[in-house]
Amino acid sequence: MLLTNLKLWPSFAILVLASPAICAATLQSHEQTPDHLEPNQAPVIRKIDVIAADLFDPDDEFVFADLINALHIRTRRGTIQQEFLFKSSEQRHQSVVDETERNLRALGLFSEVAIRTAPIAPDTVDLVVMTRDKWSTNLNTTYKREGGIQYFGAGVTERNLLGFGKSLDISYNHSTERLARQIQWHDNRFFGSRLAMTLKIQRNTDKRSFSMAVARPFFAWQSNWGFGFFHEKTDGTYREYRDGQRIAEHPLKNRAAQLILNHYWGERVKRRLMLGAIHQMERVDTRTRKLNLAGAGLGLLKRRYFKTKNLDAFDLTEDVAAGVVGEVVGGMNFPEERPKLNQPFFSCRGVWAKADSGKTSLFLSTHLQTFFEASRPQDMLLEHELKIYQPLSEHLLVARVLWRQIKNSSLLQSLSLGDENGLRGFGLRGRTGAKLLLANFESRLRTDIRFWFLRLGFTAFVDLGEAWDEHEAVNLAELKSSLGMGLRLGNAKYAAGINRIDFAYNTHDGTWQISIGTGSYFSAYKILGFLEGFHLGGRP
Repeated sequence: MLLTNLKLWPSFAILVLASPAICAATLQSHEQTPDHLEPNQAPVIRKIDVIAADLFDPDDEFVFADLINALHIRTRRGTIQQEFLFKSSEQRHQSVVDETERNLRALGLFSEVAIRTAPIAPDTVDLVVMTRDKWSTNLNTTYKREGGIQYFGAGVTERNLLGFGKSLDISYNHSTERLARQIQWHDNRFFGSRLAMTLKIQRNTDKRSFSMAVARPFFAWQSNWGFGFFHEKTDGTYREYRDGQRIAEHPLKNRAAQLILNHYWGERVKRRLMLGAIHQMERVDTRTRKLNLAGAGLGLLKRRYFKTKNLDAFDLTEDVAAGVVGEVVGGMNFPEERPKLNQPFFSCRGVWAKADSGKTSLFLSTHLQTFFEASRPQDMLLEHELKIYQPLSEHLLVARVLWRQIKNSSLLQSLSLGDENGLRGFGLRGRTGAKLLLANFESRLRTDIRFWFLRLGFTAFVDLGEAWDEHEAVNLAELKSSLGMGLRLGNAKYAAGINRIDFAYNTHDGTWQISIGTGSYFSAYKILGFLEGFHLGGRP
């Protein structure tokens, strides 16, 4: 009865049919070897040397190499050493060395990371940790064009403040829609601990907000506990759009606080027990949603990694994971209003990835979450996503298909689709509704043509998408489309990675549109990991 009311038979079928594949992947896929299963004869680490290199070598044929090295503050050895998962006098285990490499790359501070082993005796080795910095300071006035909206900005972003790995972002952006001012601080290793802290203040013409997050993340396979705390306060205006046009403005108020406690265990398969609570009040105009939610969740994670290049960036080593993630969360919302019934909460999520170097790779994810009120779904969110990529010499073929749906929302909100998130050639929020279907296809070509130290690439693409209101039937014949070509300029030594310019032809309106931005338009793969909290979504 419940599934009939939800009209979620397709989603339920996907979850059921995916279960055997997930179980098979869990039982059969090769996993990184846990430390204690490695031979007891693993050599002992005598000493660890750190070689922290500048952006450019002295023999690099680049006219400004010496100047750039002089202007850049190199990452301090202590910043690199605090990421080590091993110590001198401990046994050297390859799984721990590999994970340390991945963690260093994930910081985004280095264009190259390598850890080499130097045998000293049959049972003794030295480790040499080598890194090469990226350019970390952006002093800029920027211009960006997306969805027909022009953005002008000025600010400073430092991702490696004084070589300590801290991030500071101060920005001022002006567009035809809004004025935005922001300051953000991020410390990945607060006072040298495993705590990560983020502070963010925004003062925009339509919104003022402050947020703070402190967490001990799942930073290594050996981690056995973690936590997360988040607080946000927002006041302003919620702008309602239809087909890219603003149709109304509503007063907006949001208060939220969330605390999550995590326990991890397991060797080949990592398991997580999550306990948490969240208090949240969202008000848009006269419609209000209040949450006093307490819940628990169980998760399963199994993965292995391989290293590759030229998926989402040029010449940069990327760590792609294959494996499986499965999570189920249940809880109860206790509304403040009485005698309103308590509302059960349910969420399930699964990600399955088949990936290997130089071969066709596939990433499938599904996520369903909802509250229930008198057995009726409330504030439901449903999402399915499929990603596929196929390397072909210097080409990379990439495809993404996304379905997203919200149902019985207690707030004024809608899903949006446009140049900013998947449908090039259309305006920002050009399509809006409660159900969204998107498909992207790209052929990415990396060339050996260079402008100074930047590599040139090209992209040919086709985008398809549409959004429908909650009570509208999905009609594939109504899908809007665009096609075009893009230019890519990038280098691993540059912090922003790739700069892109896309020329898109809107087949619906018969118009051309230029989009300018940074980073790949969408990622070629998914990251396998546990969700950090409830992630209730639906926030305006």
